[in-house]
Amino acid sequence: MMPFDPARAEQNFADLEKQVREGLDRQGVRFDTVEVHREIDMRYTMQLAEMTTSVASGPLDSTAVDAAVEAFEDRYAALYGKDTGFREAGIQAITFRVRGIGVLPFSPELPKIPAAESADPTPARSGSRPVCLDGAKGYRDTPIYDYRTLRARHVLTGPAIVEVPTTTVVVPDGTTGTVDSLGNLIIRRTSVARSTS
Repeated sequence: MMPFDPARAEQNFADLEKQVREGLDRQGVRFDTVEVHREIDMRYTMQLAEMTTSVASGPLDSTAVDAAVEAFEDRYAALYGKDTGFREAGIQAITFRVRGIGVLPFSPELPKIPAAESADPTPARSGSRPVCLDGAKGYRDTPIYDYRTLRARHVLTGPAIVEVPTTTVVVPDGTTGTVDSLGNLIIRRTSVARSTS
């Protein structure tokens, strides 16, 4: 309940920041810098609407707490209307949250896959089998594609199945699946695909 002890709130944030930094360290990635953002979910007593409010970094004192409360009330008034808040009922700090962002010392380059000569995905087709994707239509002979041999620019017309080493992707009837340069399979409704081509 506001006002709360800034020292106790600071300890909450310090504990959370320690967990965030340890979690980033466990990834084994060398970050150039680590940005830490503090937030508190606040609400007026006896109300259910919580608002996520940013809290300044650095040692938390009564001035920083007051600023966070003011930011909460400003957001509340902007969303629900001026004078809808009721500070006299009290303001509760429900959830303390810390988000950490590790900034890499370089811009990562994502590997691109080779491009196909045409949109025809036949070279990646590994066969077909009866598949039931719609109970009303029952089983239909459906082409099966091997994800590992798909290339950028290939376009699969649904229904189709793409077998990936870790999962299976369904391209439903009435959609197309287009492989982009990073190997993503982008599925769109056929009408949308036609209008954007």
